Amino acid sequence: GWPGLYQYVTCANAGHPMNWKASRVPNACTGSFGVRLWNGQARFLTAGHCFALGNTIFGTDGPFAQVTDNPHGQLDGLDTLLALPYPNTDGLQIIANHGSRVVGLLHNNQLQVGSPVCMLGISSGVVCGTVTGWQTWTNGEPVVCTTYPRQGGDSGGPVFTHDGHGQAWAAGLHVGTLNGAGGCFIAIDTILSYFGATLPVFPSSNRAAVQAAPGPDADLPPLQLPELPPGKIQPD
Repeated sequence: GWPGLYQYVTCANAGHPMNWKASRVPNACTGSFGVRLWNGQARFLTAGHCFALGNTIFGTDGPFAQVTDNPHGQLDGLDTLLALPYPNTDGLQIIANHGSRVVGLLHNNQLQVGSPVCMLGISSGVVCGTVTGWQTWTNGEPVVCTTYPRQGGDSGGPVFTHDGHGQAWAAGLHVGTLNGAGGCFIAIDTILSYFGATLPVFPSSNRAAVQAAPGPDADLPPLQLPELPPGKIQPD
């Protein structure tokens, strides 16, 4: 059977629009992965600067979630929010418009300079690049910066790597850019640790993954990050 997320009626894949009002034209941000809290409850992820606590989130045709947790702007906060899906709604760990199924995580110390990653945003579509290093974001949290291009509206989009054969590994959540360069994202390890959450994934096949994409059983220690001064921050 599916790993927890798949018994519901209406599903939103990672990379679907998260709107301020129902519209076929995206008007806010991009949805990311679906997670499980310690008590098994489902939550959607997107960037914290996209919505305020209590806001209703719309898709293309109507509302589907409400913001329940948003530590963005708080001391030791995180530019990531949690949204409670409406009844009979949940998320499939499939990258929208790409089709890859998430089978594991790309852990912090696999996110090294030169590591390949892709991002799906409602404005940019699927774009890819490589990691350029770790920096500091708006709340003092670490972000991974890259060479992939980005546009306004991409915030919240899933960042991932894939093997070209339908398997993907979750790397994080896009939040913007520093100094007008490529996109930056909050690592999935950072997000899950902050909220005490888990990311359900599909079973992995026996296909070989790209070098930067370990299997879901890889258990690596978190990267020790230096204290870096923030650059010119531009959320998307």
